[in-house]
Amino acid sequence: KTKLKKFFFKIKKITYTKKFIKNIESSTTYCMNAQQKFKQTDIGSIPQEWNVKNLKQITKIITKGTTPKRFSKAGINYIKIESLFDDKINPEKCLFIDEHIHKNDLKRSVLCEGDLLFAIAGATIGKCTFVNKEIIPANTNQALAIIRLK
Repeated sequence: KTKLKKFFFKIKKITYTKKFIKNIESSTTYCMNAQQKFKQTDIGSIPQEWNVKNLKQITKIITKGTTPKRFSKAGINYIKIESLFDDKINPEKCLFIDEHIHKNDLKRSVLCEGDLLFAIAGATIGKCTFVNKEIIPANTNQALAIIRLK
């Protein structure tokens, strides 16, 4: 019975893999059929209408968070990497800091709606999300970079 389950699991896995590859192939075909024009840049080939820019050219600020000396039981949301789930911030995974710490000790890492949070430490490097208005006011720690666009 166990061998039979393993066999069906392998068949199921192969079927999903084939479907995945077929979707990629059809997406690639669609992109190629769109007659998209590309241009060569320092970073490689990109669509003709795109431009390559340095982050400094399109951001107001690039910084990282800070760790407070203490946390509160309620108050201002404090976002850690563990608070990021898929491409969203899970409020249930946030810690809290008080208003004084938020406005004074951690003023460098006060978040604004639309900020991009980007994991820069740990096993989740590269994980990112945008800050939405529902989580504001909020702050973050040093494992998350804050990128604020112009």
